[in-house]
Amino acid sequence: MNKLIYLCTLLLVFSCEKQKLPELPESNDPMFGVDGTIDGQSISISAGTDDYYMQSEEFEFNNVTQWKGNLTNSENQFEFILSDGIIDVPNSTFDLSDVDYIGLTEVPSQPLLQLSKDDLTNGEFIQSITWIVDGEAYSNQGPLVIFEPGEYTICAEVTFTDQTEASSCSDVILGYDKNAKGELKFIVGQNNRLLAFFDTPEYEIDHVEWYYNDSLISANKVNLSIEANTNTFDLKAIVHYSNGVVRERSVFVNKLVTTNFIQDLTAFENQSNVSWDFKLRMNIAFNGQHYTAIESTAQATQLEIISISQYGYNANGEQVLLIKGNLQAPFYHQESQSEVNANLTLSFALPYK
Repeated sequence: MNKLIYLCTLLLVFSCEKQKLPELPESNDPMFGVDGTIDGQSISISAGTDDYYMQSEEFEFNNVTQWKGNLTNSENQFEFILSDGIIDVPNSTFDLSDVDYIGLTEVPSQPLLQLSKDDLTNGEFIQSITWIVDGEAYSNQGPLVIFEPGEYTICAEVTFTDQTEASSCSDVILGYDKNAKGELKFIVGQNNRLLAFFDTPEYEIDHVEWYYNDSLISANKVNLSIEANTNTFDLKAIVHYSNGVVRERSVFVNKLVTTNFIQDLTAFENQSNVSWDFKLRMNIAFNGQHYTAIESTAQATQLEIISISQYGYNANGEQVLLIKGNLQAPFYHQESQSEVNANLTLSFALPYK
């Protein structure tokens, strides 16, 4: 049931979007089209006929870049959305023209993150937590639950059982590949000595920028050993891995009441194996019916690439690719709440760069 609710919500989000997208040059419109069948219905459309035109844009979805192409007229819509990937490596590039297939996104049927105070290692010493996601208070009662892939800033505002309060924030990646892992851990030892480290030796670290209450205290050490000169403090590590990954990890430390800490929340970002890296979403509104392509274990759900070529620029000045391919995949049919089959030949534009 969760999967059906999420799919319906996803369909409503896309079907309700009314913003004007930049239109590609009309002289090139016939390059784009959809031919084939879905749920037994024949489809044969092309831009430049029956008022169909091709639009494209780049946008952000939960802080991750997406590239959209939309073949539409006043009644029907064929929407293609490609997600960015390798998001934990700054300035990374991916040559889409080299691929033979583009996978379809898996629509999560279970939460990508479900987190309550009981999941924290010191949960018994926590009275309550207010969760703040991307600057907005999480309104639901109970645990924090996130279904949608993205890169989120999640803050925990904690009230401990002794009524003291603290907060800590972490940048958490959900539904995309993590190319390095490693929770920030710490120990407060004798003589107020703080030891901070990462317990994942399989991911080689080049260097770490360490911040004590937002002040840089070290820029080249992997592990940290310092004398803590305040009773409570925030410790942040910007970790530069040898494979190019850069991640920020944070904790809150109380050296007097050692049970009143907030651990590194990125430790909980691996609850799901869903990956949207360079995966395609496709949504169709045709003859009053609504469909979303879904991943299936029963058959391959990939767009088989015929060709990918440079096309030109859209009205926003974004470079556009012309993508041609064949797709045989199941789609979720909103009206019947069931799976239907599609066999389509596609030509569409994406402002990929």
